[in-house]
Formats: sequence, structure tokens, C-alpha cells
Amino acid sequence: PRSTLFPYTTLFRSMWLAHGPEKWLLLGAFVSSGPWIAILMAILMSGEASILMGVYAEDWTAQSVRSLRKKGWHLTNGLQLRPRRDIDHIVVGPPGVFVIETKWSAEAWPNRQGGTDFMVAALDSAVVHIAESRWDFSKHFAKVLAGVPVRAVCVLWSGDSNTDEEDPWEKGDVMVVPGQRLRSWLLALDELEVNRSEEHTSELQSLRH
Repeated sequence: PRSTLFPYTTLFRSMWLAHGPEKWLLLGAFVSSGPWIAILMAILMSGEASILMGVYAEDWTAQSVRSLRKKGWHLTNGLQLRPRRDIDHIVVGPPGVFVIETKWSAEAWPNRQGGTDFMVAALDSAVVHIAESRWDFSKHFAKVLAGVPVRAVCVLWSGDSNTDEEDPWEKGDVMVVPGQRLRSWLLALDELEVNRSEEHTSELQSLRH
């Protein structure tokens, strides 16, 4: 019946229109059983897919950092210092401390040369947010940090492959890093000795929510 075929034809069409990780999410659903397709279609048609991809993006950022654990990097997710607002990731490594905000968009993020007005505004908002988070973090942990540098980083994931090809760049005093470049960017930083990195990590883990 036509009503039975509709979810499949809609999903198939969406699969070709999607980019990046969204395409593979849809492909996985296409080869799944009927109930899973119904669930996915409900998510897509409700407009919640972007939120779902945002959750995935935060996990991709976390995985990038976890892969550096043997090199002395430590990660805490979801640190809450304000009501109804948390910091996506706190990363402690040899070069210092990084306060990280992860963002996802199906569209290409702006680069040094600019971008669409909508995406420029979205990036501006993210940069302001992570700069405030760094200030909150630095103030809260001032005694523990004892002069250790704290960097604000905005990690961008996108369904548009052009974003992944961009080099990390500075927007004000916030570093903007494409998600696919995060691991290599962290490794490329000049290593500065942080003798109390384990102590910092312990303090942060105790405040994790």
C-alpha cells in the first residue's frame, strides 16, 4: 500500500539529501526493520534530528580527547557552574587546560573569510558562550589553576565536508577548531609542563554532574 511505502520512499530521498554523519544515520535506518524506521522518521519529522546530532557531536569530541589519554590528557564532560547551564568539556593536558564548547550544524560553519549571516550569528553566539564559560571556570578554580593557562575552544562539527577541511583559527580570544582537526591540533600544541594535571582532573571529576 502507498501508506506503507511512504516512510521508505521519504527516508530514501532524505538519505541522498543528507550530508556527513546524518547520511550514515539514515542509511543504518534504511536497512533496519520497520519499527526502527518509524522511530527515526518521527525524530526527523519532529525537527529533533539536529538535537540528536548535537549529542553525537559532543560524543565525537569526547572520543577525540579520550584517544589521547595515554599521552597525559584527561577529560571531564558536563561541568555545571551555573544553574541550567553547563560546560560541554574540560580537557586537562600537558599544554594546560581547555574549556570546550561543541557545536553541530548540517550547514557549513563560517571560516576566516566569513559565511552566511545565519551561521556567522550562530558561531558568534557560541564564541560568546564559551568565553563566558572560561571566565566562570577560571574564577571558580583560580586557586587550583595557579597560573596554568586556560584556553577557550569552540569545536565545530558539520554535515558539510568543507568545514572539516578548514584549519583551526582564532576568533577574538577563542580558538575555533573543526572537529576532525581537534586531535591533531591538541597534539601539535607546544607542550608545557603541568605538574598538577592529575590534581586538576581530580578536582573537576568531583564537581561533575
